[in-house]
Amino acid sequence: MKISDAIRTGSKNSRHVSQDYFWREGGQVGACALGAAFLAVASPMNRERALKLTENPETVENPGTRKMQAFDLADTVLDEAWGWELEDFPITIKTKEGPFETFNLKQAIIYLNDDLDWTRERIADFLERQGL
Repeated sequence: MKISDAIRTGSKNSRHVSQDYFWREGGQVGACALGAAFLAVASPMNRERALKLTENPETVENPGTRKMQAFDLADTVLDEAWGWELEDFPITIKTKEGPFETFNLKQAIIYLNDDLDWTRERIADFLERQGL
C-alpha cells in the first residue's frame, strides 16, 4: 500500500485534525494525514495501544509523555510499513510564503496538514502524483 492510499484509508473512519497525529475521545477518532496513514497500516493491537495513550489527557498522569509514546509508536509503524524512514525521503513543496522548499516527507505532510490546512484527500492526491 502506498502512503497516499494509507492516508485515504485511514481517513474513512476519523475526522480531520491539525497539530496532532491522532486522538480518541468518547469514541470519536481524529487524525491528521500522518495519523490517518498510521490508522490504516497499524495492526489492530498497535492502533488500539496508540489511541488508548491519547485518551482523556486531563485525567491521566503525564499526558504529554503518553502522547509522545503514542506518536513514537506511530512513527515506528509508519517507517516499518514502507521499509524506509519518512524522515529520509526529501520532497519539495511551495511554502505559504511563496518559495519552494525541500522538506523530508514527514515534515512535508505535517506542513501541508497543519500550516497550509490541506485536506487529507488533497495531501494524498499530491503524494500520489509524486509516486507515493
